[in-house]
Amino acid sequence: RNATESMNLVAYSYGMANLKAGDEILVSILEHHSNILPWQMVSRATGAKLVFLECEPDGTIPKEKMDEAFSEHTRLVAVTQVSNVLGCVNDIPELVKRARACGAVILMDAAQSAPHMPIDVQKLDVDFVAFSGHKMLAPMGIGVLYGKQELLEKMPPFLTGGEMIESVTRDGAVFAELPHKFEAGTVNAADAVGLHAAIDYVKSIGFTAMHQQEVALTRRAMDAIGEMPHVHVLGSEKP
Repeated sequence: RNATESMNLVAYSYGMANLKAGDEILVSILEHHSNILPWQMVSRATGAKLVFLECEPDGTIPKEKMDEAFSEHTRLVAVTQVSNVLGCVNDIPELVKRARACGAVILMDAAQSAPHMPIDVQKLDVDFVAFSGHKMLAPMGIGVLYGKQELLEKMPPFLTGGEMIESVTRDGAVFAELPHKFEAGTVNAADAVGLHAAIDYVKSIGFTAMHQQEVALTRRAMDAIGEMPHVHVLGSEKP
């Protein structure tokens, strides 16, 4: 239904089944709480340690901070591509490279980036991507979770019943194939059509034109805010 539910699905289905005491979950300090609370839950339930990846005052995460946060015990990295607070764009390729070096999987919260930039999941090589439709002009209550097939096939269902079943007996059940295994209950078909239409609309405008307008509006807002002595701007001073 949204990025929040998508990240909870990964936390419950992948995190609870694969993380244990001694493991570390690396979460950036830039995260929306929807990408913090699920990992706090996993940490409490499994004994895995929650580690925060710190940032500079402008929101950037230098390699020195990554050096401090990553370790041989890092098993899952949960990080936003674009901060919902500061608007800064994280270096996902560098974070993926470091996750691979220590055998960790990486979840990318794309709720703030999907409406503003193209995302090539194969090029980025991220394991999971989550985003919400309503932030890119789609109806509310529809979202997307992308996951690598080999990971999703091994993960147990998050919710059970309805469309995620192939067959049911007195003693058990056979779950449907991907992606239906993770789509319990009646599918929100109408809003999925609305999300498709929204994506087509965004693509028809083009990210370049959208970015130019966003920068122009941001510059205008920051110039006006800069004239207010009682306002302190967090993050970068560059529009």
